Amino acid sequence: MSDFREALEDSKLEDMGFQGPKYTWSNKREGPGLIMERLDRGMCNEEWRTLFQFFSVRHLDFWGLDHMPILLEFSDSWDPGNGCGFRKARRFFFEECWGDDKECQEIVASVWKHKEQEGMVLENINKCGVLLNNWNTKKHESHRKEIAHRRKELGLANRADIPKSWRVIRSLEEKLDQALEVEERYWCQRAKVEWMKSGDRNSGYFHAKASTRKGRNRLSGLFDDNGQWTESKKGLKEIICRYFSNLYESSSPSIERINSVLEVVHAKLSDQMV
Repeated sequence: MSDFREALEDSKLEDMGFQGPKYTWSNKREGPGLIMERLDRGMCNEEWRTLFQFFSVRHLDFWGLDHMPILLEFSDSWDPGNGCGFRKARRFFFEECWGDDKECQEIVASVWKHKEQEGMVLENINKCGVLLNNWNTKKHESHRKEIAHRRKELGLANRADIPKSWRVIRSLEEKLDQALEVEERYWCQRAKVEWMKSGDRNSGYFHAKASTRKGRNRLSGLFDDNGQWTESKKGLKEIICRYFSNLYESSSPSIERINSVLEVVHAKLSDQMV
């Protein structure tokens, strides 16, 4: 078994997770001799997750067999009907790398400078989000093309029959370095991992981390109050809304319960400070 685990590590394979019953194998014995294990599972590497971002692994019911069948399903998007979960419109996230971009600053300023928009905080934030998302889509595509162009320029300069001056090559390297730095910051924020030290950039590493994290964050289904598994979009909304409604609902605790909580809370302010 240790050799098998080492083989998985050497191949950089990781568990794909699952939906359904926990165990996939049983020895079918009665009483204390019964053994159940999760022996069968889906495995993949980071490159595979990058190519197939929307998938699900299901443990199917089985009769008369020792091992439970496993079904791997694919989708080009999250769909509540095919077992790959569902996905609503993306939440707006301000990209860390936007802060240094003058175009971003101009977009934000254009929204907030109109007098008729004064005091409309939420409306302005939503409008900024829409404009910045649209701008970023075009910006990121052009940025990737810029990186490819800079690499090509530098490659031609290094392979030229008549060597370019050191100053020209250095200038090309600096431009490529700046473009790669923006790309690194873009994927670092998505991967939520510590940034690598300067000189050790690897945007592919962060991209793979971000893709893996996206798969782990997928919401495929939830158990309701009765213990029933629910995957439909409507059912998931009801479960989530009911949970948080109950969570923040006042239960009118008694004075005794309030005092029991306050007894273990140490005061940081003295009577003289109050």
